[in-house]
Amino acid sequence: VLNLWTSVFGGSVVSARSLSIVFSVMAMIMLYVLCRDFFDARTGLYASSFMAASELFIYYGQEIRPYSLFVLLSIASFYCYLRYRENTLSLWWYTAVNILLCYTHLFAAFALASQAIHYAVQAWLEGDEDWRKHGWLGASYLATLAAFTPWFPTLLEQAQNQSLSWLPPVSLSLIISSYWSYVEWVGGVLISLVAAITAYRWVSDGLVWDESLGVLAAWILIPFLSLVTVSLVLRPVFHQRYLLFTIPALYIVVAWLFRQLPVRLGDIAAVG
Repeated sequence: VLNLWTSVFGGSVVSARSLSIVFSVMAMIMLYVLCRDFFDARTGLYASSFMAASELFIYYGQEIRPYSLFVLLSIASFYCYLRYRENTLSLWWYTAVNILLCYTHLFAAFALASQAIHYAVQAWLEGDEDWRKHGWLGASYLATLAAFTPWFPTLLEQAQNQSLSWLPPVSLSLIISSYWSYVEWVGGVLISLVAAITAYRWVSDGLVWDESLGVLAAWILIPFLSLVTVSLVLRPVFHQRYLLFTIPALYIVVAWLFRQLPVRLGDIAAVG
């Protein structure tokens, strides 16, 4: 993609960075669409605004590396997954997006694992015995793996030639600092206050936990726990940029928290 882009717009640094910026803008639009369709338009506006103002996303979103495309395709993958859950999207679209996602970054495997685990848990909780649908989803994952197979030799060569020795051992302070960088310090304090108010309302007013929130939980927690486990058992692989594809889910959660406030107060808090 980058080669095609530079062949049209030139090979300067500015030209190369502009492609990442285009993907970043598309990621914010895709995030809004996901929230609009599965939460509401105001949640989408909040979440996309949070991501647009994120220093971390801005930093990686203009690098000449695939991180902004990785985030865009991750959002698209989860959107297609939710659509497939509702039987409103062909599985072919979901499979095609996942193939592109895997070719963008190896850690796409954690995104797909999040969806597969969520699907299995949700099917078990609902007593869903639609084995035809389960089988087609499994076939989609196998097709994605098969399409990625030609890249395996290159992947092995890269693994032999590249070292991750620069990554520090995983620790609690590293984990906290990494995730805190997603929301920044001022936003973190504000989010804590909103979370406390939401918890109170959840208990007093009986807010409903729906499936979309479960998808967000899987999107955030499974990649995080997987990287921590690999870092502790095998070798350090935990870094904030490798979890960049989870920040859309984090910002949706934050936006959802703000939406639990009265509309005017939520708008003021989100702008703040």
